[in-house]
Amino acid sequence: MHTLESLLSKCQLPAVIEGRAGSGKSTLLIYYTAERLAQSSVSSVQALFLTQSEGLLKKAKELIVNIRERLCQEYGERGNMEMAFRTYHKFALDQLPAGRQERFADRSQRGGWLDFAQFSELLRGRGSRAADIFRHPFGRSRDCNPEIVWFILRSYIKGYKIGERGEDRWMSPDEYEEEVPAGDRQVSVELYRQVWDCVWPWYKRLTVPGRENDENPPYWDDLDLAWEVLEHRRSDAPTYAVLICDEVQDLTRVELASLLAALVWTRYDLAELVRQYRSLPLPIILAGDAHQTINPSCFRWQRVSADLAQALVQHLPHLQRPSIPRLELAYNYRNAQSIAQLCNAAQHLRQHTLGVRSRLQELWRMRDSQPNQRIRRLVLRPGNSDLQGLLEEGVLAIGPVEDDPELEGGRAFWQAFGFSETPKDFPNYVTPAEIKGLEQDYVAVVGFGVLFSQLGLPDLWNWKDANDTISRMPVAEARRFLAEFFLNRLYVAVSRAREQLWILETEEGWRSFWEPLLCWLQRHNVNDAQSCFVYSDGDLDELISVFKGRWLPLAQEFERLADDQKSPEHAERSAYYYQRCEKVVDASRMQAWKLYYEGKTLEAAKAMQDIDKDRASMWFWEAAADQPEAWKELRQPWIRPDWRRVTAQRYLELQANRTSHQLKELVEHLVGLEEVIHKAQSQPEAWRTWEQLLLYTLEQSLRLPDVPDTLKESAYQLGRSLCPQDATARQYKRWQELLAQLIFNLARPSPAAHNYYRLAAQHWENAGNTAHRDYYVAKAESSNYPECLRWWESVPDWSRIMQEYDRHPNVPLGVEDRRRVGRAAETKQRYSTAFAMLAGVESERAINQIWPHILAEIQKGGVTARQLWSLMQQLHDGWQQLGQPDFVRDWTNFILDLIISTAPKECEQENREFDKTQEVLRGLVYGFSLDSDPDAVRHRFRGSWETRVYTDSNWPDFRGYLRQIVQHALAINQQLWQVGDELSHVRAARLAWFVLGLLWRFERRPQEDRQAVPILRSELLEYVVLPAEQAKPTVNYLQSIDSELHQTVMLALRCVGDGPNDWVRQHENTLDSIWRDLNDWVEALAYDLAENLTDTLGAAQTAADIAPLEWWLTVGRFAEQARFRRRALDFYENLDRLAEEHNWPMSQRQQIQMRLQAYEERYRRWREQRPERPGREDIIYVNPGERRSSRWLEVASLLERPEAVLRVLPDLYQVRFQPPTEPDGQLYIRPDPEVKLVGPEVVG
Repeated sequence: MHTLESLLSKCQLPAVIEGRAGSGKSTLLIYYTAERLAQSSVSSVQALFLTQSEGLLKKAKELIVNIRERLCQEYGERGNMEMAFRTYHKFALDQLPAGRQERFADRSQRGGWLDFAQFSELLRGRGSRAADIFRHPFGRSRDCNPEIVWFILRSYIKGYKIGERGEDRWMSPDEYEEEVPAGDRQVSVELYRQVWDCVWPWYKRLTVPGRENDENPPYWDDLDLAWEVLEHRRSDAPTYAVLICDEVQDLTRVELASLLAALVWTRYDLAELVRQYRSLPLPIILAGDAHQTINPSCFRWQRVSADLAQALVQHLPHLQRPSIPRLELAYNYRNAQSIAQLCNAAQHLRQHTLGVRSRLQELWRMRDSQPNQRIRRLVLRPGNSDLQGLLEEGVLAIGPVEDDPELEGGRAFWQAFGFSETPKDFPNYVTPAEIKGLEQDYVAVVGFGVLFSQLGLPDLWNWKDANDTISRMPVAEARRFLAEFFLNRLYVAVSRAREQLWILETEEGWRSFWEPLLCWLQRHNVNDAQSCFVYSDGDLDELISVFKGRWLPLAQEFERLADDQKSPEHAERSAYYYQRCEKVVDASRMQAWKLYYEGKTLEAAKAMQDIDKDRASMWFWEAAADQPEAWKELRQPWIRPDWRRVTAQRYLELQANRTSHQLKELVEHLVGLEEVIHKAQSQPEAWRTWEQLLLYTLEQSLRLPDVPDTLKESAYQLGRSLCPQDATARQYKRWQELLAQLIFNLARPSPAAHNYYRLAAQHWENAGNTAHRDYYVAKAESSNYPECLRWWESVPDWSRIMQEYDRHPNVPLGVEDRRRVGRAAETKQRYSTAFAMLAGVESERAINQIWPHILAEIQKGGVTARQLWSLMQQLHDGWQQLGQPDFVRDWTNFILDLIISTAPKECEQENREFDKTQEVLRGLVYGFSLDSDPDAVRHRFRGSWETRVYTDSNWPDFRGYLRQIVQHALAINQQLWQVGDELSHVRAARLAWFVLGLLWRFERRPQEDRQAVPILRSELLEYVVLPAEQAKPTVNYLQSIDSELHQTVMLALRCVGDGPNDWVRQHENTLDSIWRDLNDWVEALAYDLAENLTDTLGAAQTAADIAPLEWWLTVGRFAEQARFRRRALDFYENLDRLAEEHNWPMSQRQQIQMRLQAYEERYRRWREQRPERPGREDIIYVNPGERRSSRWLEVASLLERPEAVLRVLPDLYQVRFQPPTEPDGQLYIRPDPEVKLVGPEVVG
């Protein structure tokens, strides 16, 4: 009562409670839970009551509900907190997504669950599946004890490293030696390493998904389920505010960690509460009994407390690490006093010898009036087969060794009792591991002394705190483990008896253990009221008569345990005792259950059909999932409900006839049962059969000939409705694959094809099967353009790619889609399209593989010159849409590469018939009018020119390319000027600018040279001028140029000069930067060429110093396009003077004068026609060299330098203006002192 009050007051929370057998710990938890529920006013949270036994859970739930109702009546109000009652198995399934539950749904042998009993069978080389048994030689050694191996696998290898994931979670021998404290190690490192090397690979293949088992292991154990929860807990999994856990000693660290992770406080930030209160009384209660750990584990109360404290601190860093002491329940309420005293004596021995301290139980029941009658000794005579006789008479005997003929120690044990072979036919012989949870008034324990003598532990009586007092050396870990395991089993066995305990031993067994135990108790003065050992002798007949009257309760108790643990062994024991009671039907029923728990469902159904037809019907249905014979059994007229029989009939008819008619009948029948099937999805055993049947139906819908589309549609809708939604479901991929194939087949003739294809693709994606043609078709048909192109390429269907491209001519394409269309076009011999798509994406391939085909088509007349221009435009626009950072440079290099691959080499010029090559080259040069980077071409020409001294130099070829580029540029510009629209002029300007950039370099003049001259200056490029060693001092501009390029330079000037009057100048203020750049270059070059004329006029001595008239007229036309209009006029005047001074022929002088007169007239008209801006009479427009006046101002623009002078009338005060020398520089203004300026406002 004191413990309950302290828990309810929260002063002892969180808490760990140790309560040994009969201490009332389960009762305490029941009352605590009922009180918490009755007092709680919170309705939004749940409490979790968890234990390992279904039977105990059912009983606890019933009691808690009743007590809560009574308490609510007393308190006058109803508690609102909800309560969840779960076994660990059910708790774990609730935490997982539906698909991940399937593997773990059936916690029995038939569901793949591997318990200790089945593990022992497999480890010893026995089992129904030969591929699963353990065959390593280690399995026959004495060290390969199933209990020890099971302990190492569960407690350490699989169940210790709760902070790791993946392959790192398995504890290696080195980690065991380094990380596990010496005090916690219960087996030697050597034995651990043997298990790791020999057993673990085999066990891992059996239970852990991996490559060794194709991700589908045949078994699972409780640790696999716990790890699944830790790694794959669903986001909306239930959480709990209160945790009450009984039998915690049966949980490993991994299972405990998965429980703590489900507590609701881990979802919230409680840091502020921790700072305020420094501790939190979280309602977590873990109860158990370390002494009842039958299958050995590394359970330690200290570790439970430490793990719980660590979980709190990890989530709440500000929390001071709590000390969580365990509360020990003091009293034994179950056993008669003498039996309780023997239990205490065994625990006292355990504490003293092994150093495991715990409090001995107080005795609650009244003192026995005849204490020596509670514990009876019966010494068996091996020669008389006494034990065999007792077992044959139905005595329930609890022994420490299994009846396994393959176990080395087992044979010696049974031989000590007179058996020549290990008995296998006595289900009433049980081990402590099997009997846990069963409490009886009368219990017989057999052979513990015999086993003790065979364990080789005679020095146990000299141990103290796991040290030998004689040798004064620590006890070896392996021997300490054997002793602890032996005493645990002994404790569980003797504590099962409530009223009378029989100890069955041979004479040697008594002398080996029980007699030394008496002496040890006397020597240590523990024969007191709490711990003593008194007994009296009994005989065979008395023992037989005692159990003869207990057969029916034993049968019923074993039936409960069988149902609780899904144990075939307990079912067989129940059947055995029902048979002893002559309850034949019940015995047959439990034999059927034994078969069912063993996974022999068909045999179980046959055994059950005359006893419970409903149950047999259910089992036949379950068996049909794996055993085809069950379908025939399901046709029997007594099968219930009727839909099972009709379903089996339809299924078998389809199997026999395999026609679309039978398929139609089955599908229609299943459609009518959809609600039934949906309900079965939450019943794993029944669902497996439904799933197999539904998948078979979908397969036949695909395979049978002449199945109408309407029937396929019905089968698809049925399958889609019933398909598991969780992607982790066992057959999920197969479902998705079949649904995908069905809807894909339906899509082709359907008007809803787009949606059908979309569904098919979705199903294949769900199945993870996307590397096949049908999936690609489904994706292509259900995707919009241009996304569909990638899928048509995967099919591959080049014709469809071209169809889609032709249907969407204006949709921009990315790099990959252009590549796809290009490949398709090449395959379909649509070379122009391929060329347009691959340029900028696979440019080298476009040039080397596609361009030759286009050239061939041009030669045949299949592509005209105008079409080539259009192709270049298409090429440019598509490439530009890609948004590549170096597009202009790449585009320029691409065109040059095409020119190089097309133009005849210099050595081929005379022998080659040009046919249409020139037209092609002109079309290519047209591409420079769309975009160009002269620097890219200059770089390549310069590289070729630098190799000119070598015999294999390609400079002659490149010089020829330069000539042809300029020649065709002029021809293109002449056509563009004729068209005359704005776009044509822009392209002509770009082409002219490009050509000038191929021959001249334009750079800024030094600051000191910028007075009254253009900002830029021109310079012929190094590959245009003569090399320094060939050049002669002369003022003749042409003489400094390579003679092979004279004509090229003049053609380049004509690309500007031959254009319409003022065509460059008049576009200077447009937004397109090409006009500004071209104007700057023309202005600079015109100035430099005019200066060359001035130099020639003053310095020419011979005819060789003077360029021919053709050159000067070409330069004049070029200068006419310059920004400074007066320059051309001055140029022609100077040219006329040059002709006069050097006595040129009259015909040439007449040509010059005609040019001069024509330009003078143009210049005069321009000056006269300049518009004045209306309403702005103070604005004065002047040209260089002019002076004009208004009412207030006189403005003069100086001819020799860029400077203007304003004089204010009538005083003629001056303000001088000079434009900035840099593009972003400041305007220079210098006023006389008498002039006050406001502003200025500069409009440019």
